[in-house]
Amino acid sequence: QALLFEERGADGKFERVVNKYDFRPAVNAIPGRCGLGNLGNTCFMNSALQCLSASAPLRRYFLSGEYASDLNTDNPLGCNGELATVFNEMLSSLWSGQYGSFAPREFKHQLERFAAQFAGYQQHDAQELLAFLLDGLHEDLNRVKKKPYVEQKEADGRPDAIVADEAWVAHKSRNDSVIVDWFQGQLRSTVECNECDRVSITFDPFMYLSIPLPQVTTRTIKTTVVLRDGSAPMRYAVTLEKSASIGEFKRALSDLCGVPADRMVVTDVYMCRIHADHEDHVAVKAISAHDDIYVYEILPMLEAASMRESTDSDAFTRLAAAAAQAADDDDDDDDDDNNNNSVADATATETAASATAAAAAGDDDGATALDVDEATGTLSDDEAVDVPLAPLVADDDSEPNAYDD
Repeated sequence: QALLFEERGADGKFERVVNKYDFRPAVNAIPGRCGLGNLGNTCFMNSALQCLSASAPLRRYFLSGEYASDLNTDNPLGCNGELATVFNEMLSSLWSGQYGSFAPREFKHQLERFAAQFAGYQQHDAQELLAFLLDGLHEDLNRVKKKPYVEQKEADGRPDAIVADEAWVAHKSRNDSVIVDWFQGQLRSTVECNECDRVSITFDPFMYLSIPLPQVTTRTIKTTVVLRDGSAPMRYAVTLEKSASIGEFKRALSDLCGVPADRMVVTDVYMCRIHADHEDHVAVKAISAHDDIYVYEILPMLEAASMRESTDSDAFTRLAAAAAQAADDDDDDDDDDNNNNSVADATATETAASATAAAAAGDDDGATALDVDEATGTLSDDEAVDVPLAPLVADDDSEPNAYDD
């Protein structure tokens, strides 16, 4: 639980509350090397305060006490001198050499009183705070107690140096403070009429300049190149324009690794798998800073097509040779079968001829040199080769066999 202390003012009143935990003492602290604690999301305020603290002329003006003689508590455009006073207290704490850090709680409290838009602990724009703070300090420290009326004068052909000095004296007659001394300048403004060609030149005071910050037009893509020869993958970093394409990325990478661009495939690997591949026309902005980019070396399309044709041709040749060999084996088997059938046919013919001759000889006992096996329908002889014949016993419905008695 935070412990709070009240401070009694010279008039006997308790004007402010101090949290002892807002100040963190430091051993051998160096004046100015002090941090500002974050009160919620007040880093925007702390950064602006540290910038003003590092402005040596402004810092010396406050820490020397010179500001006290310039306090303008009657200026209706100011903060009754209270903003300048609390700013001085904040600078004194930063440069006291006693603290390593402290929370600018009192400054935040006074700021909210005069600028309700900064109330609470939400994030705001640092430049908006800085603009209000510088303007508030200027009005609190304005040495002009009564501002005269001044008309703005134009050049009318006079030299710029004379016109600029005249405009600056007129501005200082109404605005004279340390902020004007160190933080304001003049801008030369030229307006030309398109109808009468009249040119108007004036010198206007300014305290802020809006200038474009240099934009980074290049980006660096880290990638891993995997070669076809199985060697260890290599890491490369390619820097190119943000508007470049994947094709340009491949050509730039080719200069580093020596792999031709037409042999590269750019892929996005996620969870050890290829999540996407990027074609040449795609912009490199499609690759985020967290993508794992792998580039694989492949064969060019013509060579790959040639290898496929060669592979297909070799396979067809092997299949054709196997088919031809099978056909030759079938032909050999057919020749063997034909030879066997020819021998059988010749034997059968010879046997039939012998049987006919024996029948013509007219043996008395009806015996022949050949015996017929009625069960198998074959003719047998001791010296003859068994040859299958048609059955010699006719069916009941068929005509009588020629060999029947």
